[in-house]
Amino acid sequence: MKGMTLEKGPFVVFTSSLAMELETLTKADMIRRAVAAWRTRGAEYMAFDPECKETRFEDGGLTVVLSAEGLTEIVYAKIDDYGPDAENRYVLTFYKQGEN
Repeated sequence: MKGMTLEKGPFVVFTSSLAMELETLTKADMIRRAVAAWRTRGAEYMAFDPECKETRFEDGGLTVVLSAEGLTEIVYAKIDDYGPDAENRYVLTFYKQGEN
């Protein structure tokens, strides 16, 4: 997926606990930052870490760790590619540890 260009963004999913816990602006910011890391750097996995001070890439650039002020625990995200025949080819899922 590295270097992929999109005509539209991915379909976005939050687990029910995150959907209820996080403020709308927080979710919007997380979506924006995750999509940017994926589109520009090819990251497929994201970790929004409240203890992170600066963005860093791991696993050869597949994982990005991002700062996350206001969160009490790490929130993870992953982008899945369901292929060109799927209605929603790319799905971006946000979850907490143990919820995936």
